[in-house]
Amino acid sequence: MRLLYVIGGPVFGGAHNQAARLGPLLEAKGWESMVVLPDEEGDAVERLRVEGIEVMVTPLDRLRMTADLRSQARFVSRFRYQVRGLRRLVRELDADLVQLTGLTLPQPAIAGRREGAAVVWQLLDTRPPRLLRRMLMPVVTRLADTVMSTGVEVARQYPGALELGDRLVPFVPPVDPDEFRPDQQRRQIARSALGVRDRSVVVGTVGNRNPQKGHEYLIRAVSSLRRDYPEVVLRVLGSVSPVHPAYEAGLQRDALTLLLGFATGVLSALFGIGGAIVSNPGLRA
Repeated sequence: MRLLYVIGGPVFGGAHNQAARLGPLLEAKGWESMVVLPDEEGDAVERLRVEGIEVMVTPLDRLRMTADLRSQARFVSRFRYQVRGLRRLVRELDADLVQLTGLTLPQPAIAGRREGAAVVWQLLDTRPPRLLRRMLMPVVTRLADTVMSTGVEVARQYPGALELGDRLVPFVPPVDPDEFRPDQQRRQIARSALGVRDRSVVVGTVGNRNPQKGHEYLIRAVSSLRRDYPEVVLRVLGSVSPVHPAYEAGLQRDALTLLLGFATGVLSALFGIGGAIVSNPGLRA
């Protein structure tokens, strides 16, 4: 049996991590995993291939939350061409199941359905505007054999999702308790790599730096907390999103303005600029 993940982002994130970590487990149950990514700048291709996942790259546009009509026109003008390309991939790879993530990339669902493959559509967040959710949910419910949502509350924000019955599968991303068990030695290695003193209290988050993650709120919260508890420090692990340069600039500005009391050079550690955090993304504290 063959599973084809189609992921719309070129920067390694949750969907890519899901494919990488579930790949060996699915293989043990007779499923071969393959991933399709857009031909854009990012680190996801290399990281997935290191994990032993077969990766293919193809032109793949997403609906963008922007008022720039050129972006939307490009999506529309290339839509049919990209559906044909994905259909060819599904056919050549003999995929039994096509899985896609997010509302703004319907091409894989259409391609999978037309080639007779089962379709699993994951709804991971509520970032798409309410109007877009309302407009596209009929497409989701028509094309998807199964709709997976990150919990029931996310599903509730997509009109018609809760009426899907057994076709709706709310899920919580799993954690391997053996891998993440407390380990004092690994803890010390991680704290050293993060530039954290023994007495510091670390607040951390792992996630690519894009608007849906809300890093700015965490920076402000830690800034407020540090007024009374200066031993609290913040570390953010994750890659820059190349399509959100303004958001990245805002985070850097907030860090400099609100967290100016940090030690010299900690902005580099905070955001992993040119440091061990980016070169060792598997680091766990």
